[in-house]
Amino acid sequence: MKIIDDIFDKIIKNINDENSEIEKILKNFEKKFNTFSDVSNIKKPIKKARKLLKKNYNKKNEAIELIIQSRFVLKEETEWRFNGKYLLLNDLIALLKSGKETFALRKQNQLNKEQALYLARCKSTPKDISLYF
Repeated sequence: MKIIDDIFDKIIKNINDENSEIEKILKNFEKKFNTFSDVSNIKKPIKKARKLLKKNYNKKNEAIELIIQSRFVLKEETEWRFNGKYLLLNDLIALLKSGKETFALRKQNQLNKEQALYLARCKSTPKDISLYF
């Protein structure tokens, strides 16, 4: 995360210094997110900042605010994923272990005896099918 923070800092410095290459720098930075899915909320502020600076360099403060917004969203998303890993991973592993025997029963070629008895018991209750005619 330190590396990406440094890149954000360099971009803000380039905007403040009115670097003539800032549009290219922002476009390249924006492209770095293309390999990830669902990052449009991070890329949009960068793109808006690039377009603002292309039209009018006097709006550099607004562009900096957009870059800071993008950085904030990235930080939130990253923290959520790291925290979610610890909060949800154990529950998902437990769910997988508990349902390992019954998940995708229709896809299996053959059921073991316990599964077959369980399914037979579930499907053996009488149903009123008169509503279907």
